[in-house]
Amino acid sequence: MKFQITQNFGNESYCYIYIEVPDNSTDNDIVNAAIKAQKEDRKKRESLRALYWSGVPVERPTIHINEWKDGEVIKNGRKLKTKWR
Repeated sequence: MKFQITQNFGNESYCYIYIEVPDNSTDNDIVNAAIKAQKEDRKKRESLRALYWSGVPVERPTIHINEWKDGEVIKNGRKLKTKWR
């Protein structure tokens, strides 16, 4: 199964990360995979500090995790929300 992680940077600015987990994953497994992907993305952004003249953008602590298929969020799919930091 594929999931879309939505990061909110405020002022209607969003970033998306996509992860894939086994079909038999529990909600806890999905949340843990999403947090790991979020932290890796944050670390990558911090390593490119020279690209940001006003400092590295800071996303909000809550991420939304939505089931994803064929380029869009599944309406009745799994939807989770968690704090990653």
